[in-house]
Amino acid sequence: MHEHNLNLYIYAPKDDPYHREKWREPYPAKEMQRLQELIQTARQNNVEFVFAISPGLDMRFEGADGEADLTALITKFNSLYRAGVRQFAIFFDDIRNKDAQQQATVLNEVNHSFIHKRADVKPLFTVPTEYFSLDMMTKKGIKKYTKDFSSRLDKDILVMYAGEGVVCEGISLDNIASVEKIYGRKMAIWWNYPVSDYMKGKLALGPITGMGAGASDHMAAFVMNPMEHAVLSRITLATGADFASQPASYNEDASWKHALEEQYGALSEDMQV
Repeated sequence: MHEHNLNLYIYAPKDDPYHREKWREPYPAKEMQRLQELIQTARQNNVEFVFAISPGLDMRFEGADGEADLTALITKFNSLYRAGVRQFAIFFDDIRNKDAQQQATVLNEVNHSFIHKRADVKPLFTVPTEYFSLDMMTKKGIKKYTKDFSSRLDKDILVMYAGEGVVCEGISLDNIASVEKIYGRKMAIWWNYPVSDYMKGKLALGPITGMGAGASDHMAAFVMNPMEHAVLSRITLATGADFASQPASYNEDASWKHALEEQYGALSEDMQV
C-alpha cells in the first residue's frame, strides 16, 4: 500500500468474531497483540488504520439493554484507541434490522461522546443497511429507511456506498451526485471489486473500470474490497491506486499492464493471457 500511495486500510473482516458476532467482547490478549502489530505496521507505512465494528446482528437500542450495548461499543473503541487506532467505523450492512432512527442515534451518540472528545481521532465512517443506490430509491422516490437515516445522521460522519448495485460495472457522475444529494455530503466509495466471496470460483484479476468523468470529484474516499487471495488482489489494487491518485488521466488498460509488469516481470505477458 505504501509503495502505491494507498493511505487507508479498513479492518472489517466478517469472519473475525470480535468484529461481528462477539462484538461486545474484548479481544483476547493474543489477538490484540496481532492487531497492534498490524496497526503499527500501518503507521510505519503512512496508512491510516480504521477499526470497524459490525454490531447490527443483535445490537439492542432501547432501555437499559440499549445503554449497555452503547457502553460496550464505546468500551471496545476505547480498547482499540489505546492500541493506537485513530479512525473508527460502525457498519450496519447485511442485517435485518432497518430501524434507521435507532441506527443514526447510536452513530450520533458515538460521534459526540467518543469521536469528538478526542482531538486526534478522525471522522467516523459508517455503512447504512441500504448501501447501494438501487436499494435507496424506487420510482416513487427515496425509500423510508434512507430518508430517515440520512436526515438524522450527523453531517460530519462519512457514509460509504457501493455504487448503483452491490457489485456493479462503474459509478457515473449522475449516480454519485444523486446519492450525495440525499445524504448532503460527499460519499465514500466501498468498491466491491476484486472481492469474490459471492462467487467462490471467480478470480477477479482486472483493473478498476467504469468510473465516470467527474465522479471522483464527489468521492470523500475510494476504498477497494479485496479477494481472500491477497497476492492476486494486488493487480486490481495497483490499478485502483492509479485511479485514486490521477482520476482524470487514468487509463485502465495501461494501468493494468503496468501492474502486471511490475508484479510479474518476465511473466507479465503470460499473466495477461
